[in-house]
Amino acid sequence: MDTPLRAKEIIQSIVRCDLAPALKQAGFKKSALTFTRRLGSTGQFIQIQLSSWNQGSVGSFYVNVGVMFDEMCLVEAIPHAHPKYDDCQFMVRLEQIMPDAPVQWPVDSETSVAEVAKHLAACVNKIVESLNGVASLADFESTGWVKVIPWSFPARYAYALGRDDEAASLVANEAACFADRGLTRESLIRDYGFTRLLR
Repeated sequence: MDTPLRAKEIIQSIVRCDLAPALKQAGFKKSALTFTRRLGSTGQFIQIQLSSWNQGSVGSFYVNVGVMFDEMCLVEAIPHAHPKYDDCQFMVRLEQIMPDAPVQWPVDSETSVAEVAKHLAACVNKIVESLNGVASLADFESTGWVKVIPWSFPARYAYALGRDDEAASLVANEAACFADRGLTRESLIRDYGFTRLLR
């Protein structure tokens, strides 16, 4: 009697089937279940994340999508050619930028690898189509994703583009929303390194 494939093995088969070839064709480099590429002054990141609750053949995975912007890296930091998770200033789950996508992708011994692979590749390919137009920080606006992360990133994004009035307004809104946690406009400006707003 054949031993059922473990969830991780099923997920690896799903990724190999359609997604990996499509991302390779789009210029992504594969490392385990992570795909990265360099486009202009951005590093782009797509990751299949295994659920920590996977057991035997039953499990699930998530899809993380991230972008690293050279213009938002610290001056003394040399941007990586291929970003890691923590390098990305913008990082979301797939369903945050594609509401029709599953929150998690379940698998078990009855899973049709071909069907899930086709669905996954179709969803990720739509995201890649948007990322194809993002070769710089300013280009990212065209995706419509800037405010998908409600706090921090939109202000950092505006500040990096020199839109100080917008950044100041976003910081003020964040401080007001989280005032009960002790956040203030001044503390956020310090934390974010928005030195121009101190004037």
